[in-house]
Parts: sequence; C-alpha cells; structure tokens
Amino acid sequence: MARRAPVMDKNKLASIKVTGKGLSRNLVDACTGATLAVSNSSITSMGLTFLDGADLNIFRSGLLSKGASISYGQWGLTVQDVKVKSSALGPSLEVSAPSKFVTKLKAQTGERSWGETNLSTWATDAFKSVGALAVVQPSLGSLLIARQKPEDGKAESTWDVLTALAREKGLWLFEYGTAFVLAKPSWLARTNWARQSWSVWWNSWSSYHEALAGMPEYSDEADSDPSESLTLKLVATDWDIRTGDEVKLGGTGVGDMGGKWIVTGVKFPMTAAGVLTVGCQRPVDPAEQPREDGSGSGSSSSGGPGGTGSGKPGDWTGTVAEAATLSAATDRFVNRYNGVALDFDGAAGAQCFDLAQYFNKEVVGGPFLAGDGAKDLWNAPGLGGFYAMVGSGPARKGDLVIWDGSWGGGWGHVALALSDEGGSIRCLTQNPGASHIATLGKNGLLGYLRPIKWFGSTKGATDGRVV
Repeated sequence: MARRAPVMDKNKLASIKVTGKGLSRNLVDACTGATLAVSNSSITSMGLTFLDGADLNIFRSGLLSKGASISYGQWGLTVQDVKVKSSALGPSLEVSAPSKFVTKLKAQTGERSWGETNLSTWATDAFKSVGALAVVQPSLGSLLIARQKPEDGKAESTWDVLTALAREKGLWLFEYGTAFVLAKPSWLARTNWARQSWSVWWNSWSSYHEALAGMPEYSDEADSDPSESLTLKLVATDWDIRTGDEVKLGGTGVGDMGGKWIVTGVKFPMTAAGVLTVGCQRPVDPAEQPREDGSGSGSSSSGGPGGTGSGKPGDWTGTVAEAATLSAATDRFVNRYNGVALDFDGAAGAQCFDLAQYFNKEVVGGPFLAGDGAKDLWNAPGLGGFYAMVGSGPARKGDLVIWDGSWGGGWGHVALALSDEGGSIRCLTQNPGASHIATLGKNGLLGYLRPIKWFGSTKGATDGRVV
C-alpha cells in the first residue's frame, strides 16, 4: 500500500512566494512536505517536497531551480539544492533553500584584511552590505579581522569570518526576520530591542495554557552547556515566535523550570495538524573560544597539540607542527560547514554519520566509512586513514568521537572533537539539527578515531588498536 502523504496547511503554503509570486494552486496541491527552521546555532532554512508529474513538469518548469528566491513572511531564502527522486507516491522534487542573506555573505570571498577594527561597527557594515538590518551589541571591542585567501580549492567567506568571531567572543549570531543579530544572550535578555515576549503557564497534566500542546519538556544536565534547556510544543501555530524572543513560564506545576527563558530555535509546522516546536535556554552566555593561530606555540602537560606527548595511550605523539596543521585543517572544516545540514549519501537526511564522512573525505582522505550506525565505526575494518584510540584518554582536536548505542536510539553517535573539557567534549556535531557546536558528555564513550595522516607515528597506541 502506498504511504499516505501528510495533510499540508494550504493557507501557509499559499503564503510562500517564489520569485515574487505565490505558489500556484497546482503547486500547493502537489506539496507533500514543507519545513522552516530558525536557530541560533544553524542557518535559517526551508525545505520543500513536491509530488511531481509523470513527465517531471514541475522540475522542468525551472521555477524552483538553483538560485530561485523564496520568501515566507519576513524570511527570505535562496534555493541551493534541488533533488529529483523516486518515491512510493511517484516522482518527487526536493528543494532546500537557506537564508538569502547568508548565501550572499558566503559569496563574499577572497583575501582581505580590515586591520584592527571595531567588531560592532564591522559586523553592522557586513550585515548591511547584503541588505539586512542589524542588531549588534555595542562595545564588543576591537580586534584584527581578516578574510583568508582561498586554499586547496576552499575559500573563506565573510560568513565564515562572522561565525568565527562570534565563537571567539561568546556571541550568538542569528537572523530575526530581515535583521541579523550579533550579541550575547544576557545582553539580549536585558536590552530593549525588537524582540517579543511570550507568556505561558502549566499547572498540571490536564491544566495548562491554551497555546501549549501539553507539558513542557525540561532538562538540567551537568555535562550540557548551558545545563538547562526547555522545549515547548505549541498548537498556536500562528505565533510569530523567533530566536532571541523571551519566554516566561509560570504556573503552579512548573517548579524549577519556571521563570524567564530565551528562545534558541523554532521549527514551524506546515502541516494541518502540526505543532510549533520552540527550544529555549536560560540567558547564559556561551564561553569565549580563543582563535587558533596555527602557530603550534605553547605546551600541554597532557600531551595535547602544542606539547610533545608522554607516549601514553591517548597522548599526542606527533610533532608540534603536525598538531598545528591538524588544528588549522579542523578549523577550516568547521568554518566551512558549521550550520550546514550535511547529507553525504542522500539516504536518510542529515545524520551524524554524514558529518564524519565529510571530514574523513575532505580532511583525512580516508576510505569510505562503513557501518549501519555511528557506533559501528568503533569496530569497522579497513579504516586506513585512522587508528582507534582508547576512550580513557582525552579527546584531541580533529578526533572523531564515537559513542555507544545508549546514544542515538541504539545507533550510537559520532562527532568531531574540538576540545576536551574533562567530563565532556566540545564538538562539531549533527543530528538533531544541522551541524553545530555543542558540548557533549562522555557517558557511553567508546573512544576516538585519530587521523594517522596528521598524527605522526603510532607510538603509544598499545592500549588502542591500529586499523
């Protein structure tokens, strides 16, 4: 039996405009999937899926070809990826459209130095250069700002520079309709800017605010950064709630999850019975992450990059230059793909495994990573571009970190290590959501795949195994 397509909200679909015109009735009827997601950790993007005709008339029309403009409310997007597939219902056309402003900033490439520059002023000018408004925290200080020359066929863009500076200064970088926002969440929470404030309450399983679809979901985990998070499911799908908005949660049953929150991301439903998903955190500022200068200077008593290593399992045994080179290669990879939904095989959407495949191919040059799930990487044979290290040592920048089946619904998890924080690892990770930087706990850790290409020798791997 053919799978039944979801019932789409035709009013919302009719509000989508392509190259300035609303979707035709035929396109609205043909649409079988639509998503819009905004976040402080990934690029605003829309996905559309259409059931095409037997002769691919929608695809051949060119209306949704690469570069076409899409708008929905205040959100402007540009078609980037187009896929024609065979589905149980017939031919399908899938379109992915990220933010038009980010697309323009990514097109700004080529070596350039702005010298010692006021960050607030520079960022405001960068946003305005692509036609966006700017909400930028003042007094962010001055620092050297430069865009690197293309290297190995990869070009650093103004967007890459912005995301790197945001990490360095502990800032959020996201879109708010037609504006870019660059600021610390604490500043956003205490400052009177264009944000909105939303109030909901929850008393019990059967008594809660009419906009809620049920009980709020809350977590407070020591290994997470920030430790507290809140997820709201809203049936009020007409709420124009956005990243950066304030949420006030009250009621007799909320306990520690009550009080003020700041929105980190929103997934807008396009189905008739869909619910709006809102992620929140306390207005706690992310840690500042100093830039890697690639010099390899400094030392590390644990044998990390910049140190000589002690020869113990998990220690760095390559040279200082090799450590710096791996660090720089990892930085380039993160700058290029942070915020991008990576789908290496086109099989099941953007999975954590896909991020590992990209890193393996583009940075390490290793063979195809085989396995049904991320946990299988720990026992996969023939990984000539890696050797596996025991999980008892610290993670190193450039490691692929492998977790067991207690993660990912039994499939495990894999992420790219950026730094070891003791009881947790700061990583570039994917699923849930597009690739983004997050701090993940070490519970269920199997170990690390460390690139031999950069690592130098295999000395000290006696408690691990070379694969």
